Amino acid sequence: MVVAAQKQEYNSYSTDGEKIRKYFIRKKDKIIFVMNQRKELIERLSRRIGTQFGDPILDVSNPKLREKIRLFMNHYNNNGEISDTEKVDDLSIIINKIRNNTFHGSKVYDDEEDINLLSIINPIIESILVECELFLQKEIL
Repeated sequence: MVVAAQKQEYNSYSTDGEKIRKYFIRKKDKIIFVMNQRKELIERLSRRIGTQFGDPILDVSNPKLREKIRLFMNHYNNNGEISDTEKVDDLSIIINKIRNNTFHGSKVYDDEEDINLLSIINPIIESILVECELFLQKEIL
């Protein structure tokens, strides 16, 4: 995901998270298509709670970010409404946070909850890459 985002983001001073967010906003219609196509996974993701502090979906230390993720969760649990732009932005933040936790330390390869989270998010990422980048074949012959 980062590589696809970097391909289109030439500002080397941007963080990976900023590049992913800009990429998602640029590809908003395709991301929404994937979110609708993978609605059952998005709904499973929205029902998840962080394992350490019980935050919505995953534990985050930033209160503004925690609130943003809570609104995303509420939308998919029929407790609120957010725009398509917010859905896409929120998903980009969630994916980037999971990526950071995976590569920088707080996800454990054999932790059951971490495996469950990755089993939800990986097919969503794969679908985004297929839809936005034609990265993988949609059908295997």
